[in-house]
Amino acid sequence: MSWKKVLAASLIAAALSSGVQASPSDWVSPNVPLSSPLYGYIEKFDGLGYLTSMTTGTKPYTRMQMAKWVTEIQAESSKRPLPEYLLGIKKEMERDLQSELKVLTGDKADVSLSLKEVRLEAASYTGDSLRYRANANSGPMAGYQPLNVNNNGYRYGSHGNLITSVWLAGKVNENTVVAVEPRMSYDPDQHADADLISGYAKTRINGTAIQVGKDPIFWGHSETGSLILGNNMEALTSIKFSNLEPYTTRGFLRFLGEMNFTGLYSELENDRTRLTSNEVDKPSFVALRADFTPKRNVTLGLSFASMVGGKAES
Repeated sequence: MSWKKVLAASLIAAALSSGVQASPSDWVSPNVPLSSPLYGYIEKFDGLGYLTSMTTGTKPYTRMQMAKWVTEIQAESSKRPLPEYLLGIKKEMERDLQSELKVLTGDKADVSLSLKEVRLEAASYTGDSLRYRANANSGPMAGYQPLNVNNNGYRYGSHGNLITSVWLAGKVNENTVVAVEPRMSYDPDQHADADLISGYAKTRINGTAIQVGKDPIFWGHSETGSLILGNNMEALTSIKFSNLEPYTTRGFLRFLGEMNFTGLYSELENDRTRLTSNEVDKPSFVALRADFTPKRNVTLGLSFASMVGGKAES
């Protein structure tokens, strides 16, 4: 995307942040990868009533958000003992988010850039890769592999696949975090391949987080609750803004309770298949989402996404 568009999006985010309460730099933290088991754990505790605040479904969540929910689980479990199987999950979450939990208690913790995770996968796929268009003779070509879902656009090769990825994330200064997650793979079809699942830098203006780069997005609860954005596709390279902490609505909108907002701008790929003069190259993509929590057990969400502009053939 051009520097003018980045500047325009940054100015919009700055204007929005002027009405949002300030947040400490501690709240600027890396996003939890969508592949992390922490999402399933949090939703389990939420479903069993151990969270006092509600998850919004605007994923990815940050490590500080996850740590805050762990403190709520700790407080609630002191009143209502956890079943044995949940005790193990709680300990795993506390171990994973140890640094962020220390920050929440006022202690100094090492949250600098470091290796967080290494993943190794061996898989075999013998199904078909299906290709299709929205219309029989026009529209960009798309495709999918049945049962291969929420995999950031990765397509398995026939028979054996070896895949490894590493995740590095942390703070480079008080107000800035960076994260990178490269993926290397080998299969008989494509042979060796390398790709970037995620790579971004995030900072803040007052109480608004500004993120530039590539990171998978999933708007919806559970693994199949995405209506607009999900991680079946490869992550978009975008500029994204969101509030660091829930914003308490005021004035005549105070009945809406706490609000969380997210907005992003991206420019789609320039290699879209063009068969008719009606199609355009490099369209812009804009998406907005707001979540409101008027009551403890009630949340309302509004989402919008649109492709605009682009360069048409003359």
